[in-house]
Amino acid sequence: MNCPNCGSPIKEGEIMCSTCRMPVALMSGTPVSPSPIVPTTVEPTYDTKGTIPSMPYQESAPIQTENVQEDLASNQYKNYGEGKKAVTSLKFLVPILFGMILLVFVVFGIYMVIKTYIQDKKIDPKEEVISTYQIEFGEYMYTLSGDLTYSKDSSSHLFHIAPSDNTWSSSLQVIPTTYASARGQKAALKSYFQSTGYTVSEVEEQVYGDSSFLLLKATKGRKKYLLAVTKAGESPNCFGIVIERQDNEYGYDVLETLAKITTNVKYEKQTTSGKGQVDFDFTNALK
Repeated sequence: MNCPNCGSPIKEGEIMCSTCRMPVALMSGTPVSPSPIVPTTVEPTYDTKGTIPSMPYQESAPIQTENVQEDLASNQYKNYGEGKKAVTSLKFLVPILFGMILLVFVVFGIYMVIKTYIQDKKIDPKEEVISTYQIEFGEYMYTLSGDLTYSKDSSSHLFHIAPSDNTWSSSLQVIPTTYASARGQKAALKSYFQSTGYTVSEVEEQVYGDSSFLLLKATKGRKKYLLAVTKAGESPNCFGIVIERQDNEYGYDVLETLAKITTNVKYEKQTTSGKGQVDFDFTNALK
């Protein structure tokens, strides 16, 4: 049997034509001609004057212009600095200027701090600040050293010391007694200062640096004082000390500084002596 559509021979058992793929079940014996493709001719139309041909409207695929327009806009912004994403040198210039201004302020601040520190370290020419000071008592000349301001009382055996910032001050007096003797007269020391108008605590003994101190907390009026007795170096005498702080607190913290001065004091015998009346006098307490 031949395929009625294309005329190709159909073998037995085949279910469709091997050439045109027409199913055998549809082969009724009448050949089926394939539908010819007829080209469509579009007749032009003319306007009323018959001169300009007019073709019928035929829809064409839309041209995608959105991305192209965006790219053009971006290029335009980039070139002229306009639009929502303008790229200009200004955005880099502002932080650079800000950083330079900040750097100037920092350098100026550091300069002022250093300048203030140096000025604070300078010694006021009106203030007499010396590293050593000598005081006479009896047959001895005592030489004290330390970075403090020293001033001498009218009596040769009493002198005052203070730091450059004047946060505290202390008066020292030479006492013609040994430290061991003073330790045995604690009750007499307390009784004496009570008799001169001080309110004092019990005498206690504490060690600061390399020095031992007999200490009394004292008040007179509204002022607080710390009274102390310690050895005058390697001499046979002692120092009586009165400490006053500007914040009106007991000056225990000052004892570390005074311990360095009283421990390292130098003394030598002299032929002159002097003594005057003072508000406090350890020599009357410790005889």
